[in-house]
Amino acid sequence: MTTLADLADRTVFPGRVHQFAAPAPGVALALAVGCAWAEQTRGGHAAAVVPAVARNDPLVVEALALASRLGLSNLSLLPDVDPGLACEILEPRERQPVRLASLGRDLVPRWPAGSTPGLLSACAASEPLLFLPGRDPRWAPGPAALLALAWIAGEGRRVVWELPQGTRLAAWQPAAAMVARLQAALKVVVHPEDLPWNEGFRAWWIAAPDASDAAGVLAWALAGEECALLALPAESAAGAAWLPGSARGLSDGPEGTVLCLARDAQAACAWAASRRLGVLQLTGLNPLPGARLRAARTPLIAWGEDLARHLAPLAALDPRLRCTLAPAIHPAH
Repeated sequence: MTTLADLADRTVFPGRVHQFAAPAPGVALALAVGCAWAEQTRGGHAAAVVPAVARNDPLVVEALALASRLGLSNLSLLPDVDPGLACEILEPRERQPVRLASLGRDLVPRWPAGSTPGLLSACAASEPLLFLPGRDPRWAPGPAALLALAWIAGEGRRVVWELPQGTRLAAWQPAAAMVARLQAALKVVVHPEDLPWNEGFRAWWIAAPDASDAAGVLAWALAGEECALLALPAESAAGAAWLPGSARGLSDGPEGTVLCLARDAQAACAWAASRRLGVLQLTGLNPLPGARLRAARTPLIAWGEDLARHLAPLAALDPRLRCTLAPAIHPAH
């Protein structure tokens, strides 16, 4: 009997022993860190295959530092795959869904107006399954923590990671793509100015609401099993139910429609008013509000180069959805 097989034989339910291996050893280790964190209270164990030549890989170093901060004594590294125990399959699979009892099935937010972090605090006070790692300094922002938390999100916890303003997600692209591949129900909250525009997050559900829709977006995210990226404002109104692919019409005009995000709404409205243009604020970025875009008056004008690039693939599906570019206010990422 091999080492891991022997350990698995001695581990008592509900604990389990898991082995992780991947072409990128840092990915395997980061996922194993999340698994070890979840198994710590159950008496389980996680092992990651990290060859000696990969010990200086940046993601491996980052994952080891995270494991050290978390004090994971039930995590081990292996030089090769232990044949006595099957490796975790890093593909979409059925996971334990999370139900927060305080959320209504109608997705209407029941929180009063206030700060967006305050809404999460109020929810966490009555929902023991809600985990807010952004409030624990051990979970420093980085791709290793992203992968670890994605695994935890499939272990019966609703994980909402609030990232500090200024977090640059561009370097997280491979990790974000892996989270999407796993279809892990991780929720990441970023400042509206930090919204990433790269391929790694193309397979995530993405919302960027203003204060009027923030509570609805949060209620939808807390209730669902999607990996979601939420660019939330600091303050939230009481709000109503919200669904992905939504948009909010801010004004109407006969000469076309400016498409913008909540952060740019005031500037876009001022610019559009003198040009007899309407303004449509996109709160759902992935998926996009296709029906609202098709119904909008053309030409469609994107406010900012990042948004224009994000919308560009729509033109291949429908020539009416081709966008021109308004004066750039925010430089492209």
